[in-house]
Amino acid sequence: MNEHTTFRLISVLVLLLTLGMHVLAWRMLREVLGTDATRRRSALLGVFVLMSTVAVYIALFSGYPLPPGVAKTAIWVFMLWSLLLALGMGMLWLHRRRLRSLEQPTVDEKRRELLLTGASGLTILTFGGAVFDVSSEEDVEVVYKSIAIRRLPAKLHGLRIGMISDIHSGPFMEKKDIDRYVTRLNALNTDVILLPGDFIQNRNEEADPLCESLKVLRAPYGVYGSTGNHEFFADADQVSRELGNAGIIMLRNEHRIIDPHGEKLALIGLDDVRSGHPFPALFRKAARGLDPAIPNITLCHKPYYIEEAAEYGLDLMVSGHTHGGQIVLARLFGAVLTPASLISGYIEGLYSLDATQMYITRGVGMTGLPIRVNCPPEITVITLVKAGAD
Repeated sequence: MNEHTTFRLISVLVLLLTLGMHVLAWRMLREVLGTDATRRRSALLGVFVLMSTVAVYIALFSGYPLPPGVAKTAIWVFMLWSLLLALGMGMLWLHRRRLRSLEQPTVDEKRRELLLTGASGLTILTFGGAVFDVSSEEDVEVVYKSIAIRRLPAKLHGLRIGMISDIHSGPFMEKKDIDRYVTRLNALNTDVILLPGDFIQNRNEEADPLCESLKVLRAPYGVYGSTGNHEFFADADQVSRELGNAGIIMLRNEHRIIDPHGEKLALIGLDDVRSGHPFPALFRKAARGLDPAIPNITLCHKPYYIEEAAEYGLDLMVSGHTHGGQIVLARLFGAVLTPASLISGYIEGLYSLDATQMYITRGVGMTGLPIRVNCPPEITVITLVKAGAD
């Protein structure tokens, strides 16, 4: 089973659970409303049907574009609706338990009216909150990071690398958005630019506006990219060809040598590491014929392979994929509290193992849900410094 199929199966499972929650919630609220509130029951049923339709769109059809802003607003509404609905169900459940403990099997009219008002307020808060939150998106953050490389030649001390990842061109990342990131990245005047994967969401056509934007990226020593898992949700070969036509040097299990200031630096690019294509096999192919004495930077979309990278003695690996968690609950003592931590301990920032270092960018795009919470998009500027240099 490939990654795309797994992703779709998980989406369908989440959809079924969500629709099941809606059915259960409707039954609970219908009982509270009673038979004498026909007009209110019809209005509330309409809201349930609408939210269920949005759930189907998110799970099965989010790759298909809607008019600008419509998809994002609808999904914000749905998220807040789901959160408040879950809270409302919890309150109803606790209320029922209390009634049973008091041996009062029926709900009196005052309590019914109170719950009805709460249900109405739930809908108002949902739609009102969504409008506010959609209009207050976080801006991009330029993160400057100095990374010491033990084997770095003195002449490469201070070399600046610009990086963006996880663009996810598609319904939630339009050309005007990509243009904004490209303009910011070009203005940083870095020596080389790296783009470690997930250029599109899941369709080949999404590469068209992307390439139109990326073709103006400029760096003295080139712009290099590697594929991510979302390129393989479509046709990775076709997307890579289009990116190549736009001036991006795609490193697909291969390497290039650049020579800033007359010193060599190897850039190694791996295709997305996935089932049947493990890190060792991809890296051995990419590094074939490469002088191991040359310092290197490896583009590997997923950040789960620092142990393997350390075994091969890589100097620096750059990754994306995690979006920094995308939804971050809190940051405590350097730890990022996010649901993404359940999948991996590698979320964002710099990690090291032996002489190998790995930097994970939060990226600029989104997937699943078009929101970032406490996790702004990131453009990264890495400055290479020689270890031990002042």
